[in-house]
Amino acid sequence: MADPVVTPAEMAALMSAGPAAKGQSVADCDLANVPRIPAPVLAGLRRMLESRAPLIAIELAAALRGEVTVQLSNLGELNGAVLMGSVPNPAAIALIEFNSGQPAPSRGLAVWDLKLVSAMIDRLLGGTGKAQEKPVPPTNIEQRLLDRLSTASIAAIAGGFAELHPLTIAIAGSASSPGAVNAIPAGELAVVATFTIAAPWTDPGEWKLAMPLAAVAPGLAVLAARTSFTPAAASNLAQRQRIEKIIRGASWPVRVVLGTTTIDLGQILKLVAGDVLMLDQRHDAPVAGFVGDRLRMTGRPGKVGRRTAVQIERVIPAGSDANSR
Repeated sequence: MADPVVTPAEMAALMSAGPAAKGQSVADCDLANVPRIPAPVLAGLRRMLESRAPLIAIELAAALRGEVTVQLSNLGELNGAVLMGSVPNPAAIALIEFNSGQPAPSRGLAVWDLKLVSAMIDRLLGGTGKAQEKPVPPTNIEQRLLDRLSTASIAAIAGGFAELHPLTIAIAGSASSPGAVNAIPAGELAVVATFTIAAPWTDPGEWKLAMPLAAVAPGLAVLAARTSFTPAAASNLAQRQRIEKIIRGASWPVRVVLGTTTIDLGQILKLVAGDVLMLDQRHDAPVAGFVGDRLRMTGRPGKVGRRTAVQIERVIPAGSDANSR
């Protein structure tokens, strides 16, 4: 371990030296986590990351077959020692490689909440999203499924930085223990963004992305120039318009169900071409249309040219009772 920069006695002498301003005094000083990013630049970075959260939500919702919301809950700076000390053990850790044109790429971390990982894996495997009571790190097969979600999430973040400075972000490995990861050295700073992920089918969890300061510094320099000359209100309006444009243009699968019925296993084994299945639904009843796994519309089936079509009779607002009129 390196020697301390100053001894406690020297620190006390420094804090008490010099003329004190009226009503002001130094209460404490932390040399281990000295902020290096100016507040306006950090605020600009926060706005950029907040604008990427809906894109992460879209990617996760498509993969997990259901509604997902993502919000940036925290953003700050940590040195490598403090960062690694904050990572739970065990954990679902992805080793992330950042390349911004430097001679050698930098490395950071993405850490998933284990209970959230358990629910997402169950969802990816066709389940309802039920988390284990005592979640454990993912197996090799489960890790590959989780890597798909990590890749989609970091791609959304990389897209935000690409608007500032060329930056590629890719998964370089995974681990279940912070002790097995050698990413950000103890003395180096990382920008740590924490996102809260919520879904109706599981409890909220966190996804934490630790980005080495050296890798994102070129993008932060561009942000610094923008914050010096561009009013924050105009930047907020432009980002909101860009988010709305992306969300409105995003595609989403729609599933229309003609009807359902239940047959026993013996009947299934005897099925042959030409058999007729009687559905529970009446032929003149409206069919149900689903967006994701939510009932959002009903209508009448028919044909347009050589294609099957549905004439929408009722649209069900998100979050409302499908049985209400």
